[in-house]
Amino acid sequence: MATGPYLEPKEAGERPKTLITRRQMLIGSAATYLGVPATGFSQDITLAGAAVFVAVKLLEGAISYVGGKLMASALGDPVITDVRAWIENAVAELEAFVSAELKRQLDALVMQQMQADLQGVITNIYQYSSLKPGSRKANADLLHVADTTTATLIPLAQNYDQALFVSTAAMAYRLFALCGRYELDRDPGHITSARGLMDTFLTTSSKIRDRIHHEMLPSTHFTISCSIVGETKYVCTGMRDGNAITRTYTAPETINGRPSFDVMRENIQRAMAPLTDPLQKQADTFIAAANSSIQLTIDCYAKMCRRVGVVYRPPADVHLPPNTKIVAIPDTVVMPGAIIVRK
Repeated sequence: MATGPYLEPKEAGERPKTLITRRQMLIGSAATYLGVPATGFSQDITLAGAAVFVAVKLLEGAISYVGGKLMASALGDPVITDVRAWIENAVAELEAFVSAELKRQLDALVMQQMQADLQGVITNIYQYSSLKPGSRKANADLLHVADTTTATLIPLAQNYDQALFVSTAAMAYRLFALCGRYELDRDPGHITSARGLMDTFLTTSSKIRDRIHHEMLPSTHFTISCSIVGETKYVCTGMRDGNAITRTYTAPETINGRPSFDVMRENIQRAMAPLTDPLQKQADTFIAAANSSIQLTIDCYAKMCRRVGVVYRPPADVHLPPNTKIVAIPDTVVMPGAIIVRK
């Protein structure tokens, strides 16, 4: 029985060459702009991984701030050089994996609101964290605006599965604002009052994570259809979303003493590997990054609660693998149209 790859490369679901070329150009131009060699960039990181970069770094900084560091140093100065482009690309990367049944179209007005809100929050947090300690109380309104803005930005972003990492980044900034307000007047209500929003955020984020991960998995889209024609003809075909993508394999009941269905499935799996392996890698990268963000959010808020003498436990429906590891993401990441650097 003949075997081999029966799929044309153009069907492999690869990114358009123009996008890859543009991304490579951005890596080079970003290196020039930032004054560092291009080899300092990770060119193989997926863009979904790049999207979570900001949220992970902010949440790591939030934990440091809860531990007593000044906000500016705790934040580590992660900069989104172009908020608009970052949001657009973060959304676009996940859009392909959100099924039509779950997708809610992000219209221009919603995108503009998210961009304006996030830019405003970033500006206020950075201005506040740059102040001398003696000046902060007089400028508490900077924290108040960041607090109230993220309180509406987070649920807005969570209305759209595609904006998962936008909402996670907004939550990181919110935790900074809440902790900053507590530092000013030592009122535990700034922290304890956020429990409901935190519960909702974690529950919604975990559901969005699961939906997107399911759509990214090769097993969701690729199947092998086998049947018996007549009494002796065994046939199998590789399918993607119900459409045949391999030739039809035929064989008698056994091949070299083995059930023919087993042998044909193995051959078809090898033939589909150029499609399924990259998708599996993308899915693995996404789930690790999403779990990192969720775990860091829990860790940070739990630590904030301990500072005011209460215990926080996440909702029972928030599932994370035991000993979730925080994803190691390069300090400098390039996305089409946006450069993100941790100085």
